[in-house]
Amino acid sequence: MNLSYRKDGNENFMIIKERKIDENDYKFQMITNNKIEGIVPMSIKKVNNQAEIYYNVSSLVPLGSLFTRKQMTGEQLYDFVRGIKNLSETIREFLISMNDFILQSEFIYFNQKTKKYMFCFLPGQKQDFQEQLRDLFDKLLEYINHNDREAVLIGYGIQQITTGADFTIEDLIYCANNNRIKKVSEEEKRHSVVIPNVPIVEEDTKKETKQGFFENLLQFFRGKSKYQSESEIEEEKYSMIPKVNYGQEEVQDTDDLEEETRLLTATGMIPYIALTCMEEENSFRIMPATFPFIIGKSKKSCDYPIDNPVISRVHLRILEREQEFLVEDLNSTNGTLINGERLYPHQPQVITRGDKVTIANLEFIVE
Repeated sequence: MNLSYRKDGNENFMIIKERKIDENDYKFQMITNNKIEGIVPMSIKKVNNQAEIYYNVSSLVPLGSLFTRKQMTGEQLYDFVRGIKNLSETIREFLISMNDFILQSEFIYFNQKTKKYMFCFLPGQKQDFQEQLRDLFDKLLEYINHNDREAVLIGYGIQQITTGADFTIEDLIYCANNNRIKKVSEEEKRHSVVIPNVPIVEEDTKKETKQGFFENLLQFFRGKSKYQSESEIEEEKYSMIPKVNYGQEEVQDTDDLEEETRLLTATGMIPYIALTCMEEENSFRIMPATFPFIIGKSKKSCDYPIDNPVISRVHLRILEREQEFLVEDLNSTNGTLINGERLYPHQPQVITRGDKVTIANLEFIVE
């Protein structure tokens, strides 16, 4: 692609020279004769029988330059995904395809006046829409602020989606919406979290009450800060559980139990899980309290930060899906292994009790 830039008075242009452009094509006519929201204004000129497309990028900032000094926040990433969604809806009435846009960071602009993202129209692309999105969101991981939990969840969540086949823009929006962190207003901050009282109940209603309690308990933890230490979470969690005697003798040795302890969530009964570090001098235990549960070096982005130079800022995450637990490597530098086999990035793998999970140079046993 023959690309150049030109300044004409107060206007700046990005110019693409193409030999195979039919300026009479209805798509070009539609774009050049209409001011369509989300599309960089363009015009076509003929120079020596060669078509030149002029994109008016005045007052527009390229996506790459926008986040050179200041990294992309979760809110900004969400707005970007919404920009792609809005473009796809806008061009539908003009019978234009998303395949006709260059979805590369240097051809995506941000309008500082409208605070909207704008895209360059150029039909005849060799890459299809899904391939371009896959490459684009791989690139965006370099821009995001890895200390911003919302940015990490949305960025890596979407990257995982784009590695699959037949994904849609709606899938990206669904992921972005699901991983948004609610912004608490000043009014909401003045109200403290109220933990519901859980009364001791009779035998015939114990099952129903236990389920309601744990659902409320997990809802409470979701509202709490996700950056508490493991010891703080465990101490707080178990101090809240009421001691209800159902007429059974107290069990002294849990190693003799045939079934492991289980927690109730919105999806039903799930097995308890923990990762115990096998390092003799520095042994510790990771006990996920919410899912997805991120492990890495960043104290702000991870649910359990590990201060180790060989561990990536966001190294892996543990997922809970249909009563199973999975480990997903987040494209870490030194990788994640399960029973000695290195995981491919963004391809979650089921883990079970007794498996050995290696995070960079740290080995853990799944319990």
